[in-house]
Amino acid sequence: MGQYIVSLPPGYDPLTPYPLGFAFHGRGRTGPNCHDGDCAGFQTAMEADAVLVYMTSLGGDGWEGDGERELNVEFFQKVLDDLVAGACIDESRVFVAGTSSGAHFTNILGCRFGDRLLAIAPVAGYLPEKDNCLDKVAALVIHGFKDPHVPLSAGEEARDFWRARNGCSDTTVPTIPEVHAAAEATPESHSCAVYQGCEDGLPVHWCEHSEGGYDDSTHGWPLFGGQMIWDFVQSLP
Repeated sequence: MGQYIVSLPPGYDPLTPYPLGFAFHGRGRTGPNCHDGDCAGFQTAMEADAVLVYMTSLGGDGWEGDGERELNVEFFQKVLDDLVAGACIDESRVFVAGTSSGAHFTNILGCRFGDRLLAIAPVAGYLPEKDNCLDKVAALVIHGFKDPHVPLSAGEEARDFWRARNGCSDTTVPTIPEVHAAAEATPESHSCAVYQGCEDGLPVHWCEHSEGGYDDSTHGWPLFGGQMIWDFVQSLP
């Protein structure tokens, strides 16, 4: 149906259930681009411990636009089903992440496949869908503090949706103003907040960064992203 890369851990054991992680590229890019560095750290942080997938979008050069969204949702479901059937996957530890258009798609999947996903990590994304969502997912939301392509407010809207859905309070440690000030004050840095009072197993974390990315703005997947996503997934019960 489409093209994708599957990365198996070295010494893959067909009798050992592995976490399964998907990383989705930005508009105009490909699965190999994501694997090779657009999705920084995803491969290097997780390749020894998880089955990883890098799909190339169908229907256009992104994931969520007109003529793209339903094709790519169907594509994702097919790849997920095929891997669960053909590899040794821990179905309780399936997670998705993406950047830009791939982050928008990640938010869509968090809504539509909450019954099959442990966690989502949209990086520089907005929230295309919020109605009739299935079940709930843990969420790590990452955004550049001065993103000219997907405004910070769009990331905040997605963050607040997952926070409310997971029963979190609006209290964070550290505070959101402290996180924003830290990211803004120091170039090539990041700062994160953890929402308090979330339902068990459904944390919501928010990270702002000032790393240079696409066209020298703060739009895109920062260098710390892959490791932070893996740390977040590993922290979940």
